[in-house]
Amino acid sequence: MKQLGMILLLCCAAPAIAHAEQSWVLATDLWGTRTYQTLTLNIKDQVVTGNLDGDEITGTLKDGNLVFATSDATNRVSVTGTMKSNSLAGVADMADTNTPSVRVKHSVTAYRIPDRPKGGPTRYDFVPRDYSNTFDPHRCICVTRHIALRSYLFGVAGGGVFD
Repeated sequence: MKQLGMILLLCCAAPAIAHAEQSWVLATDLWGTRTYQTLTLNIKDQVVTGNLDGDEITGTLKDGNLVFATSDATNRVSVTGTMKSNSLAGVADMADTNTPSVRVKHSVTAYRIPDRPKGGPTRYDFVPRDYSNTFDPHRCICVTRHIALRSYLFGVAGGGVFD
């Protein structure tokens, strides 16, 4: 009976020990053109695991310094940077796109996508601070939609105000 009690205790304690997965948007400056990738981080103690656009990463985080590497069939990429609460800035070392045998360094930045709010459905009244009449991939995410999130939008469109 004591063994069953210990097993139940460990099973209940396991979710509390696990660390939440973090979602990030990683921007790499390739000779003046930014490219974007999805970065998922799992940080436990100083060990970092996760993926970069689906490719598995492994690395470390110590005193705000993040180092991770990933590889796919054609390239190995390593990233070193300084992580603050919701941002990352650093350098990616990767193969040159025209000459794969040559290694090049590109600056990278990243911002963390906010975690899903705790609790049930919530109401979020979005009021824009600015607008753009054209698509701009460099604009930051203003709202992350989750299932059971109700959105009521108010804004300005080319034809006037909408509500």
